[in-house]
Amino acid sequence: MKKPVIFYHFDVDRQLKAHGSYLSFDTELFGEVAKTDEDVFKALHVCMEKRVENTCMPGKQFEYSDRNNCQRTYNAISALYR
Repeated sequence: MKKPVIFYHFDVDRQLKAHGSYLSFDTELFGEVAKTDEDVFKALHVCMEKRVENTCMPGKQFEYSDRNNCQRTYNAISALYR
């Protein structure tokens, strides 16, 4: 949807120790990564002031960027029962 995303993991060490992650929180998230409360406010300020769009690379995280997800889901389920 091309909206800015700010990832804020206030308990990242505890989260990773308990559950791990399939993504690197430092290099593979598709938005700004905030590590402190202050980082969150700075990122919000930048987004609001500059009207920033999500900077993720299309096709890297999401194959589609449109409004046809429901149709694709329906088609995929329907194909299972043909």
